[in-house]
Amino acid sequence: MISRPRWLRWDGFLAVLLTMTGIIMAAAESYSVASSISLVAAAVAVQRRHPLWMSVLALLSGVVQILTGSLLLLLVWVYFLLTRRLGMDPDAQIRRWGLACCGLGIGAFVILHLSQPRQVRWNELFMNPVSLILSLVPVLLLSAPLLFGGWLSGYAKLQRALALQARFDAVEQRRLADRYHQEQIRRRIAADMHDIAAHSWAVVAAQADGARYRLHEAPDEAEQALRTIADTARRSMDELRALLEELRSGDSGEHALTGGRHQLFTRMRDAGMILEHDEKGTIPDHPLLAVTAERLLGECLTNALKHGDLKVPVSVSENWTGGYRLTVTNAVHPQKNNTHHGHGLDGMAERVRLLGGTFRAARHDDHWQVDITLPEMQGETA
Repeated sequence: MISRPRWLRWDGFLAVLLTMTGIIMAAAESYSVASSISLVAAAVAVQRRHPLWMSVLALLSGVVQILTGSLLLLLVWVYFLLTRRLGMDPDAQIRRWGLACCGLGIGAFVILHLSQPRQVRWNELFMNPVSLILSLVPVLLLSAPLLFGGWLSGYAKLQRALALQARFDAVEQRRLADRYHQEQIRRRIAADMHDIAAHSWAVVAAQADGARYRLHEAPDEAEQALRTIADTARRSMDELRALLEELRSGDSGEHALTGGRHQLFTRMRDAGMILEHDEKGTIPDHPLLAVTAERLLGECLTNALKHGDLKVPVSVSENWTGGYRLTVTNAVHPQKNNTHHGHGLDGMAERVRLLGGTFRAARHDDHWQVDITLPEMQGETA
């Protein structure tokens, strides 16, 4: 999420605008109106960091309007924004308090309606309750959707954010679990290699010392010791070679890349992403190119998961002919600004530049596209 400077946020502009309006009303000697507007301006100013104080100030502005008998329609849409803030708060207690504030706000609207001239009087409640109820219907139809609608709008936004975060957390948890599993395999292989080397060389050293002392006295025993040394060395080399192959297949090569890519696509699809994958050519044997391509693909898909619109399929095109060409296109939300360059894009660009490739990332209408090319690499890195 892009963190805007404080002076660029909507609440700062709105608080300043309301404060200026309150000053103008005070200059015109409309002190009750100025007081209500000033309280709402203060509520808007503190709503981001102190939602409880925001609600108290907003309720006080309603009390002032009730006491003075002045209904400020200018503030109605501001109350919608304030209740929306309470509905989207991650604290459940604040959200429940927000519902209570919505009920109090509806009560304030009713009282203001009854206190207006030419409306039904309080003493007519028992004389003609039907006309009183009918007169309150427009007020309830205006205030209830306004206040509770604002709260529900904020709550819906909170649920969408929590759902997106849950999907991303699930993907990240699986990635960390896979990484932990790979690290455990490496640790096991390292321990096995240590055991094989230590045991084998201990046997070789003991047999070599015995053969040296028995060479002239018991040639047959010395020859058997030499056979044991040879068998031990061959067996240990075979075991070490198998471990090295297992270790190497977990880090580089076509087998490792295919497994890593399969896990990457599986994680993304499990998170709700619709993938359209097109691949041309075959994955080369060059480990550096293969691993770099997998890292770049993973970063592109992670960015699409975090910032893209998952309702639209993500297009992935890979071409291994004469190097590597990657194009990832995903839809973005119209209200989001995806023109910034974060650390992820900078890291990808640096990785591509180190290999002599090209990197481009830009927004085209309602889509975000990343184009990466890596040159063909000769030879195989050990």
